[in-house]
Amino acid sequence: VSKPHQSGPDQSVSMDRWALGEALAESERVRHLMLLTATPHNGYTDSFASLLRMLDVGAVKGPPHAPQIVRSMAKQHVCQRRREDVETWFQEAPDKSPFPRRDQDEVVVPPTSFEIDAIRAVEDYGEQVLRQAETARVQLRTLAHWTVLHLHKRALSSPEALRCSLRNRKKRLKQNLEQAVGRVCYPTDRADDAPISADVARANVLDEDTGERLTGEEAGRRTERLLYGSPQQIGAELDLLKDVLYKAKRITASRDNKLQRLLGVVLKERLRVDPKVVIFTRYVDTMTYLEERIGSDSRYDDVTVLTIYGGLSERRRQEIFHAFERAEKAVLVATDAISEGINLQHAAAQVIHYELPWNPNRLEQRNGRVDRFGQRKPVVPIRTMVMDETLDAAI
Repeated sequence: VSKPHQSGPDQSVSMDRWALGEALAESERVRHLMLLTATPHNGYTDSFASLLRMLDVGAVKGPPHAPQIVRSMAKQHVCQRRREDVETWFQEAPDKSPFPRRDQDEVVVPPTSFEIDAIRAVEDYGEQVLRQAETARVQLRTLAHWTVLHLHKRALSSPEALRCSLRNRKKRLKQNLEQAVGRVCYPTDRADDAPISADVARANVLDEDTGERLTGEEAGRRTERLLYGSPQQIGAELDLLKDVLYKAKRITASRDNKLQRLLGVVLKERLRVDPKVVIFTRYVDTMTYLEERIGSDSRYDDVTVLTIYGGLSERRRQEIFHAFERAEKAVLVATDAISEGINLQHAAAQVIHYELPWNPNRLEQRNGRVDRFGQRKPVVPIRTMVMDETLDAAI
């Protein structure tokens, strides 16, 4: 129920959960207010301060976008109990700690020459998109920046995710060229015509909450459809995009080094240790890609492959969870739709992150599905796959 992050005084933010929290806090019918959460601080002072404001105890001063927290007052009204506090208590008690030990490591994967070609092509293409947006309004230039980063992330996730994004953008470019006869420039040169806000595009790239009205998948699709520049520039961009798509198509499964490392080493080792594994991925396209590749690999003929993503009904999700629990040997490939509020500690004890989340909170939310109270295995192995020589290494 905290306020969405507000980057400046002119930015308008809204969220129904936040509005509900404020309404309850201000209501004369509400005499006492206790806020309980297992979700960590999201990193933004203004979001955290919005919770303290609801307490109405003078713990926050200043404007909503740049608040100052009065620590001496806030400390009297905040109680934090961390996992390490509980583990310390158990060291002093006769009982054994109920938490497992975490075995965490990175799997650094060097890209193949085909992957490098595609990544370089995406970089060149991104520079072209940014050049076309130079004469647009500030918001459009900002959106162009997030569009380019979004495509980079998709390329690092899987070649299939990149191909889907490029095809989505290609379709949009062609549609606009057909409709642009006689126009000097596109209506998307006006910031108020943009189908997605810069803040939502930013949140999507940085693995933050995209809000209640847009899922991460839909935010990504809208970002891919944003256009910048005149019809002539769009035509040139379309020509360049065809080359990027050609190079992305050349990355077959055998040339996808991260996939081969997963199938030949990482997943193989994990299933030898324990017959249940959860693989997290950021995108539905990558999830489907992994489902098909694992399912068609003869080395995993005895493995049940299941998938969960945000578009499924609650009933269907529960059916899949139960099937995962009942299976003798199974892999659950899931998006971040299950990274919050879902407990998997009774069904699995291993996590593979197929790509590196750009938000440490997102990483911990995923890990917390199995590395939590009630986990029956003494050790929880976690492997994070990272592409080398790319933006992943910098992150």
